[in-house]
Amino acid sequence: MTTAHEVADYIVSTGFRFTGEMQRQKLLYYIQAWSLAWDGAPVFDEDIEAWRDGPVVRSMRHVIPDGKNPANLSESQRATIDAVLTHYGNHGGKYLSGVTHGEKPWREAREGLRADEHGQQPISRTAMIREYSVQSLKGEGPRRRAVETSAAHDHSELLRRGARINKRWSRAMALLAK
Repeated sequence: MTTAHEVADYIVSTGFRFTGEMQRQKLLYYIQAWSLAWDGAPVFDEDIEAWRDGPVVRSMRHVIPDGKNPANLSESQRATIDAVLTHYGNHGGKYLSGVTHGEKPWREAREGLRADEHGQQPISRTAMIREYSVQSLKGEGPRRRAVETSAAHDHSELLRRGARINKRWSRAMALLAK
Protein backbone atom coordinates (compact mmCIF):
# COMPACT_ATOMS: atom_id res chain seq x y z
CA MET A 1 0.00 0.00 0.00
CA THR A 2 1.01 3.58 -0.55
CA THR A 3 2.54 5.53 2.34
CA ALA A 4 1.62 9.02 3.48
CA HIS A 5 5.13 10.14 2.52
CA GLU A 6 4.62 8.90 -1.05
CA VAL A 7 1.28 10.75 -1.21
CA ALA A 8 2.97 13.97 0.00
CA ASP A 9 5.73 13.44 -2.58
CA TYR A 10 3.06 13.01 -5.26
CA ILE A 11 1.44 16.29 -4.19
CA VAL A 12 4.77 18.13 -4.39
CA SER A 13 5.44 16.55 -7.80
CA THR A 14 2.23 18.22 -9.10
CA GLY A 15 3.68 21.64 -8.30
CA PHE A 16 1.67 22.23 -5.11
CA ARG A 17 3.70 23.86 -2.33
CA PHE A 18 2.76 23.26 1.28
CA THR A 19 2.82 26.32 3.53
CA GLY A 20 4.10 24.26 6.44
CA GLU A 21 3.86 21.02 8.35
CA MET A 22 0.50 21.78 9.92
CA GLN A 23 -1.10 22.36 6.51
CA ARG A 24 0.52 19.18 5.14
CA GLN A 25 -0.80 17.13 8.07
CA LYS A 26 -4.35 18.43 7.68
CA LEU A 27 -4.37 17.94 3.91
CA LEU A 28 -3.19 14.33 4.34
CA TYR A 29 -6.01 13.85 6.83
CA TYR A 30 -8.60 15.22 4.42
CA ILE A 31 -7.23 13.15 1.54
CA GLN A 32 -7.59 10.02 3.66
CA ALA A 33 -11.03 11.00 4.97
CA TRP A 34 -12.53 11.83 1.59
CA SER A 35 -11.03 8.72 0.01
CA LEU A 36 -12.69 6.64 2.71
CA ALA A 37 -16.02 8.41 2.13
CA TRP A 38 -15.93 8.29 -1.67
CA ASP A 39 -14.13 5.01 -2.36
CA GLY A 40 -14.47 3.10 0.89
CA ALA A 41 -10.70 2.62 0.93
CA PRO A 42 -7.75 4.50 2.42
CA VAL A 43 -5.08 6.08 0.22
CA PHE A 44 -2.33 5.22 2.72
CA ASP A 45 -2.08 2.75 5.57
CA GLU A 46 -0.82 4.85 8.49
CA ASP A 47 -3.13 5.81 11.32
CA ILE A 48 -4.01 9.45 11.82
CA GLU A 49 -3.85 10.57 15.44
CA ALA A 50 -5.96 13.23 17.18
CA TRP A 51 -3.30 15.61 18.47
CA ARG A 52 -4.04 18.86 20.27
CA ASP A 53 -3.68 20.94 17.07
CA GLY A 54 -5.63 18.52 14.89
CA PRO A 55 -5.05 15.31 12.96
CA VAL A 56 -1.44 14.13 12.56
CA VAL A 57 0.19 11.30 10.62
CA ARG A 58 3.03 10.52 13.04
CA SER A 59 5.34 9.16 10.31
CA MET A 60 5.14 12.57 8.60
CA ARG A 61 6.32 14.62 11.59
CA HIS A 62 9.33 16.73 10.62
CA VAL A 63 9.37 15.26 7.11
CA ILE A 64 9.72 17.56 4.12
CA PRO A 65 8.54 15.85 0.93
CA ASP A 66 10.64 16.66 -2.11
CA GLY A 67 8.53 15.07 -4.85
CA LYS A 68 11.27 12.59 -5.77
CA ASN A 69 9.40 9.45 -4.71
CA PRO A 70 5.76 10.03 -5.69
CA ALA A 71 3.21 7.30 -5.23
CA ASN A 72 1.83 5.38 -8.18
CA LEU A 73 -1.80 6.31 -7.58
CA SER A 74 -5.00 5.18 -9.23
CA GLU A 75 -7.09 7.65 -11.22
CA SER A 76 -9.61 7.70 -8.37
CA GLN A 77 -6.92 8.51 -5.79
CA ARG A 78 -5.52 11.31 -7.96
CA ALA A 79 -9.04 12.70 -8.39
CA THR A 80 -9.51 12.69 -4.60
CA ILE A 81 -6.18 14.45 -4.03
CA ASP A 82 -7.00 17.05 -6.69
CA ALA A 83 -10.41 17.72 -5.13
CA VAL A 84 -8.98 18.06 -1.62
CA LEU A 85 -6.20 20.40 -2.79
CA THR A 86 -8.71 22.53 -4.71
CA HIS A 87 -11.09 22.73 -1.73
CA TYR A 88 -8.67 23.02 1.20
CA GLY A 89 -5.28 23.84 -0.35
CA ASN A 90 -5.60 27.64 -0.22
CA HIS A 91 -5.97 27.54 3.56
CA GLY A 92 -3.13 27.46 6.05
CA GLY A 93 -2.58 24.92 8.77
CA LYS A 94 -4.10 26.95 11.61
CA TYR A 95 -7.32 27.47 9.67
CA LEU A 96 -7.54 23.78 8.71
CA SER A 97 -6.80 22.80 12.30
CA GLY A 98 -9.76 24.88 13.41
CA VAL A 99 -11.97 23.19 10.82
CA THR A 100 -10.97 19.70 12.01
CA HIS A 101 -11.69 20.72 15.61
CA GLY A 102 -15.30 21.35 14.64
CA GLU A 103 -15.77 17.91 13.06
CA LYS A 104 -16.82 14.73 14.85
CA PRO A 105 -13.93 12.35 14.03
CA TRP A 106 -11.30 14.51 15.77
CA ARG A 107 -13.65 15.44 18.65
CA GLU A 108 -14.61 11.79 19.25
CA ALA A 109 -10.96 10.69 19.31
CA ARG A 110 -10.16 13.50 21.79
CA GLU A 111 -13.09 12.71 24.07
CA GLY A 112 -12.07 13.00 27.73
CA LEU A 113 -9.02 15.20 26.99
CA ARG A 114 -8.73 18.88 27.83
CA ALA A 115 -8.26 21.24 24.87
CA ASP A 116 -4.61 21.88 25.82
CA GLU A 117 -3.83 18.24 26.64
CA HIS A 118 -1.61 16.17 24.38
CA GLY A 119 -3.19 13.09 22.87
CA GLN A 120 -2.37 10.47 20.30
CA GLN A 121 -5.53 8.43 20.00
CA PRO A 122 -6.06 7.26 16.41
CA ILE A 123 -8.99 8.84 14.61
CA SER A 124 -11.44 6.11 13.69
CA ARG A 125 -11.73 5.39 9.98
CA THR A 126 -15.36 4.53 10.58
CA ALA A 127 -15.90 7.99 12.08
CA MET A 128 -14.23 9.55 9.03
CA ILE A 129 -16.44 7.56 6.65
CA ARG A 130 -19.54 8.60 8.58
CA GLU A 131 -18.64 12.32 8.82
CA TYR A 132 -17.50 12.89 5.27
CA SER A 133 -20.16 10.70 3.66
CA VAL A 134 -22.79 12.84 5.40
CA GLN A 135 -21.02 16.02 4.27
CA SER A 136 -20.88 14.68 0.72
CA LEU A 137 -24.59 13.80 0.74
CA LYS A 138 -25.37 17.34 1.93
CA GLY A 139 -23.33 18.77 -0.96
CA GLU A 140 -20.63 20.06 1.39
CA GLY A 141 -16.88 19.68 1.03
CA PRO A 142 -14.79 19.06 -2.06
CA ARG A 143 -16.18 18.14 -5.45
CA ARG A 144 -14.37 15.29 -7.13
CA ARG A 145 -14.33 14.99 -10.89
CA ALA A 146 -15.96 11.93 -12.39
CA VAL A 147 -13.63 8.98 -12.70
CA GLU A 148 -14.13 6.30 -15.30
CA THR A 149 -13.97 2.81 -13.97
CA SER A 150 -11.97 0.23 -15.82
CA ALA A 151 -13.64 -2.92 -17.11
CA ALA A 152 -10.66 -4.87 -15.81
CA HIS A 153 -10.94 -5.25 -12.04
CA ASP A 154 -8.75 -7.09 -9.60
CA HIS A 155 -11.18 -9.94 -8.89
CA SER A 156 -9.50 -11.03 -5.65
CA GLU A 157 -9.57 -7.48 -4.25
CA LEU A 158 -13.28 -7.19 -5.08
CA LEU A 159 -13.96 -10.48 -3.29
CA ARG A 160 -11.98 -9.33 -0.21
CA ARG A 161 -13.89 -6.04 -0.08
CA GLY A 162 -17.20 -7.82 -0.56
CA ALA A 163 -16.40 -10.23 2.29
CA ARG A 164 -15.48 -7.33 4.60
CA ILE A 165 -18.68 -5.47 3.73
CA ASN A 166 -20.76 -8.62 4.17
CA LYS A 167 -19.21 -9.31 7.59
CA ARG A 168 -19.64 -5.70 8.67
CA TRP A 169 -23.29 -5.42 7.68
CA SER A 170 -24.57 -9.00 8.09
CA ARG A 171 -26.08 -8.43 11.54
CA ALA A 172 -27.81 -5.21 10.48
CA MET A 173 -29.15 -6.84 7.33
CA ALA A 174 -30.50 -9.79 9.35
CA LEU A 175 -32.28 -7.38 11.70
CA LEU A 176 -33.76 -5.49 8.77
CA ALA A 177 -34.94 -8.71 7.15
CA LYS A 178 -37.09 -9.56 10.20
